[in-house]
Amino acid sequence: MAYQIVSMSDLVRHPLFEDTCDKEGAIDALLYSMGIDIKEDYEVTVCTHRSELTNEVHTCDRYVGEERKDEAWLEIKRLTT
Repeated sequence: MAYQIVSMSDLVRHPLFEDTCDKEGAIDALLYSMGIDIKEDYEVTVCTHRSELTNEVHTCDRYVGEERKDEAWLEIKRLTT
């Protein structure tokens, strides 16, 4: 099982964050678009960690969940690695 980690510092950089952050289910939709399988439980902790996008150190929410396994996500991974 592979895990996906998303920092709140990365989530706020998502192009749809400002337009959707106050809507119900928005965080789940954004996490899904960043690779977390929201059908499974995921963990949210506040901790000091390094952003996977910027490599900067932040203290904020950190989301950890199972990585999506659908074909669309796997294709995105193939194109970006």
